[in-house]
Amino acid sequence: MATETVTTFGPGGVAAGAASATRIEEVPDETANHRLMQERMRLALASNQAFLALASPTAAQVRDQVRLLTRQTNAIIRTLINEGSTTADS
Repeated sequence: MATETVTTFGPGGVAAGAASATRIEEVPDETANHRLMQERMRLALASNQAFLALASPTAAQVRDQVRLLTRQTNAIIRTLINEGSTTADS
């Protein structure tokens, strides 16, 4: 089991009283890994969008992007063949 911090929000999106605003909950490893992968996917999309916005990327930027895309592709492949229980980058 993994743990995560949960914040309770009141009306208008304001955090509840300071004493009860956050708590630690146990979550299954699969849930924690899924949430971590979702966050990494959001970051990957932002990174890919930033690369695509470059008018003339340098050779070093292209090389780095290929490495990044290879790691992202490996993560997708592992997930699709049901080896998504790991969050390793390689």
